[in-house]
Amino acid sequence: MMYSAGIDLGGSWTKVGLVSDDGRILAERRQPAVAGEALPQLFGRVRRDLEGMAVAENLPYPPPSGVGVCAAAIVDHRTGWLKLSGNLNLENCDLRGAAEAALECSVVVDCDSNAGALADLYWGQARDATNLLYITWGTGIGAGLALKRRLYHSVGGSMGEFGHTPVEWEHPRLCYCGCRGCLEAEATGRAMEQQMSEQHGRRTTVRDMAREAAAGDSASRAMLERSARLMARALAGALALLNPDCLVFGGGVSHCLPLVRTAFDEELEMHTPYFARHGLAIALSDFAASAGLLGAAMLPRHQSEEGSEHAATLSRTRHS
Repeated sequence: MMYSAGIDLGGSWTKVGLVSDDGRILAERRQPAVAGEALPQLFGRVRRDLEGMAVAENLPYPPPSGVGVCAAAIVDHRTGWLKLSGNLNLENCDLRGAAEAALECSVVVDCDSNAGALADLYWGQARDATNLLYITWGTGIGAGLALKRRLYHSVGGSMGEFGHTPVEWEHPRLCYCGCRGCLEAEATGRAMEQQMSEQHGRRTTVRDMAREAAAGDSASRAMLERSARLMARALAGALALLNPDCLVFGGGVSHCLPLVRTAFDEELEMHTPYFARHGLAIALSDFAASAGLLGAAMLPRHQSEEGSEHAATLSRTRHS
C-alpha cells in the first residue's frame, strides 16, 4: 500500500500517523509535547513510533509517499529552518535537517496552519473551494492561505502568524513576540486558561469552560464570547483583504465556536463589509483533532504537484 507519514508538532501534543494516499489515517500515536525538547531526541521518539506502527500495519519503512512535518511555529519551508515557536520554546533551528537525520529519509516541512489547510483542501470542507483561509485555533492561533488551491508562502515564512494581529488596546496582555494585545495573548486556549485560572484560583481548561458555559455559567460563557469576538475582529481585515470563498476553523478551541456563534457573527458583521462576507462559506474543519497530522502527510504530495505545475508552466513559456 502506498502511504505517507504525518508528524504534527503542536503546543500540547506531538502527533504521528500513517496516512494512505486516499486520505485514510491507518495508524496514529500521540504524546504530550515537551517544550524545548532537543530536536534529535524528539525525532528519535518519532522514528520509534513510525517504525512501530509500520510493523503493526505490515507496511514498509520509510513511507513510500514521503514524510511531512508541521510545527506550531514560523517555518521556512524552502530552507527547512524553524525560526520561532513560542509554544514549543524553540528558535532558529534546522527542523528539516534534524528530522531527516533521525528518520533517514527526505522530509517536507511547513507550519501547522498550512498543514491544516491542506487536510480540508484535499479531503474536507474546502474540497470545492478555490481560495481558502484556514484558521487553527487551539493552544495557539495561526492561519493558512491557499490561493487557486495552492498554499501561499511569504518570503519570510511568517505570513500565517495571524495570532499576532492586535485586537486589545484597553488592557493588553504581553505576548511572547514582544508586542501587547495580540490575538495570541488574548484568545488562544492557553491565554483563556491562564485568565480563567487566575479568576477561579484553580486550574481551568477550555474543556471545563465549554462544559460550564453550556450548563449556564456566566463567567465561562463571557470568556469564550470575548475570545470569539476578538477572533471576529481580527478576521474582519483579513476577509476584506483576501476575500476568500471559504473560511475553515480547526484546532481544539474551535470546538467551542457553536456555543458562542451568535457573538462571533455579531462582531464579524459589525466590522466586516458585506462585500467581504457575501458568498463566504464558514465551517468547522472535518478533522478537528487530526488536521495537522493529516495535512502534514499531504505536504510531500502538494510539493510534488506544485513542482509539476511549475515545470509545465515553464515548458509552455519556452514553446510560446
